[in-house]
Amino acid sequence: MRDSFLKKVVLSSSPLEANGFTFTAVAIVNQTGDLAFCREGDQSWTLIDGAQSYSEDVISVNGLFYAVDKKGTVVVCDVNGPSPSRVGIIRTPRLEEADMRYL
Repeated sequence: MRDSFLKKVVLSSSPLEANGFTFTAVAIVNQTGDLAFCREGDQSWTLIDGAQSYSEDVISVNGLFYAVDKKGTVVVCDVNGPSPSRVGIIRTPRLEEADMRYL
């Protein structure tokens, strides 16, 4: 991913929190909107399996990451286990076409 750019990065929690809690970052990569993650201490970003969907926005809620694409479909990703992947898809009602979607 050396020649990639990160469109947006979201942290699972504040890196300043005490109690030895580690954090994970999820990023929207390039214009393709692929999702990648990086855990505290990782040397590089890793693409999330099944989460290549032209993501427009991403948020972190209760340990899961939610990303929305241009069509309004929400992808749910769990990056806590040994092999992070997409764990669900939420289909939303069809709306007018838009240049961006936000969560």
